[in-house]
Amino acid sequence: GHGTAADDRYEQERPRRDRTIIRAGDALDHSNVKDAGSLAAAIERLNGRTATITLSYGEFRLLDDLQIPPNVTLRFRDGAYLSGDTRVFWKPPGARIVAPLARIFSSTLQHVGAPTRRALRPEWFGAVADGRTPSAAAINAALAATASAGGGVVELLTGTYLAEQTIL
Repeated sequence: GHGTAADDRYEQERPRRDRTIIRAGDALDHSNVKDAGSLAAAIERLNGRTATITLSYGEFRLLDDLQIPPNVTLRFRDGAYLSGDTRVFWKPPGARIVAPLARIFSSTLQHVGAPTRRALRPEWFGAVADGRTPSAAAINAALAATASAGGGVVELLTGTYLAEQTIL
């Protein structure tokens, strides 16, 4: 079934026991996070504990591959996104993701596996259902991430997506 409009905009997170919240502005030096090394360090410092890492507004540029373990939930605030010419490894059974319907991944990131969710959204890869914004590359990126996880669902919301190239 379908939820409310708020459910469509954000995945509702269930409370977790022993949950740690690391805010990008606090735990990460946002002025120095262009390489996102502090993001990888924050994940490592968790030492297997279940945690939510909240990324505040801005670009978190990855210079090296990033591994997201299953005990981590990445929460993206409006305007926060991961970028880089590298790979993000979503470790089975899969990290969780909570994000608005906006770009949270650059088109140059490669995904190995996918976060645990009901569906991936092409908006996270830059698609816009306005009939004017070229969205085929973003839809293909969402499909590729799902395929690398062994299958799943890419959910297109109501609207018109401009497919300026072939959708694979």
